[in-house]
Amino acid sequence: MNPEKKQKQLTGYRFKLAAFFNNEYILRNIIINKEYSPYILCLDSLRKKLRKNFGCLYNKNIIDAFLEYFVFYNEDYEDMEIFSYAILKRALSHARGDRLWANSFFDQKYRRIISDPETAMLLSKLAEISLKHGVYATHVENILDKEYSMSVISEENILTATEKIFIKKDYYRNVTWMPMWVGIQNTYDTPLHNKSKAQQQLGIFIDFEEIDNNFDEIISKIQSVLAMIVYEGNPTKYSNDNSLSYHYLNTFFDPIIIKNNEIEISNRLLGLVMWDKVNFYNLKQKEAFLEASKIIRLKKLKKQCEEVECTAECVEFRDCFEVARSLYRVANKSVKMGQILTSKD
Repeated sequence: MNPEKKQKQLTGYRFKLAAFFNNEYILRNIIINKEYSPYILCLDSLRKKLRKNFGCLYNKNIIDAFLEYFVFYNEDYEDMEIFSYAILKRALSHARGDRLWANSFFDQKYRRIISDPETAMLLSKLAEISLKHGVYATHVENILDKEYSMSVISEENILTATEKIFIKKDYYRNVTWMPMWVGIQNTYDTPLHNKSKAQQQLGIFIDFEEIDNNFDEIISKIQSVLAMIVYEGNPTKYSNDNSLSYHYLNTFFDPIIIKNNEIEISNRLLGLVMWDKVNFYNLKQKEAFLEASKIIRLKKLKKQCEEVECTAECVEFRDCFEVARSLYRVANKSVKMGQILTSKD
């Protein structure tokens, strides 16, 4: 294999690992956030309301479509115009918008349901949470039903296991800083009008007199914006094109602290599963480690344990548990901060 091609694939997988762990930590952060609890607890009743209103046309993505429609139409977010394309594409896809009658039916249902003040307020809060953290607040319950293992986050499966990224409002502010601004522009009065069927194009404006000091950063942001637009138009390219996934995920994540190293990946996942056992099932850390090790074995930097099953009676248990406690602390800090942290943070 060409060394350069191999490096690109490794880099792409590192970003995918960053996306997976980042979103897992954030969703847990949302669940334990007392400020969010009143709205998260209402998700089940909102789903029941949608199921009742949509009948046989209901599907699990409808609630995401409601969230996306709310952001798309809400005046508070209308300045985020480079996301309009992405948000609308997602909403139409989730609402079966490839068929005109289905899209019209969804739109009517949406407007009727959103006219209820309580529902509108709930969607407003869910949108606020989603835009702040860059994940779907409607997906928090997913983590309770997941089965975590190394095979789940292998290069072949990790995209399926990763919770979908939502648009993050901070990203808009980051890419529309001077000397660069990005937006959707009409092209009727430009040479592009005669060369393209699209009435609008992505416009990137740069103050070239200020470009010298920001050249590399501007190029990186342009690549990220283009990757986002391409991905939203054709999500299958994301899983088949490592170059695209690299630039798309570079928009949201810093992969420096995620290594493409089986020991680190496995142990970080072990720490995450331990966190779930402690916080969702009220186990003590020692019990959580024993339960989690049935799914993901602790990997040591030196000699690996050859026992079939980890038990408290094992002569190596104390040393293993000390490592596991450290992994739990890293997971706990990462959840509380809603981002990927290491033992050094």
